[in-house]
Amino acid sequence: IKSRAGLSGGWPSQVDLDARNIDLIELLEVRKMIEPTAAALSAARRNDKQLAAMEASVVAQEKRPDDRENLVRYDYLFHEAIVQAAGNHVLQDVARFLSPLLLRSRKLTGRSTPNPRIAIQQHRIILEAIRRRDPDIAEQAMRTHLQTVGLDLISQTDSQKRS
Repeated sequence: IKSRAGLSGGWPSQVDLDARNIDLIELLEVRKMIEPTAAALSAARRNDKQLAAMEASVVAQEKRPDDRENLVRYDYLFHEAIVQAAGNHVLQDVARFLSPLLLRSRKLTGRSTPNPRIAIQQHRIILEAIRRRDPDIAEQAMRTHLQTVGLDLISQTDSQKRS
């Protein structure tokens, strides 16, 4: 390759996602591709400060389990702390790019989940696996959590279609 000029012709310099028109099921599929591995990396790479951020997010949820706005906020912060602790700069950039979509998804599922205490318990399980530096359990716990999120999302999507 003699020049980078051929790479710039017709390629967008920035991808623009409209959070209003995104398919949340497709977003969940992407989350399932990324977040279990992020949890595993986090278990292997996290430092004490990053673990404390995850712990603070889970404790905030546990203190007010029936406060849906609180759940949405600290759910987002918990997952964000996991991505940061994974220590992968490309992953962090992807998460920043997806953040408006992730917030929208969490607002929908956080407000509609039939039992927010289940999500909080799952967050605690993920956290404890990361604390113990157990990548396999952290990855599996995140997969289980995202499966639950998916069922809540499908349920919410179905009920919206009916109304």
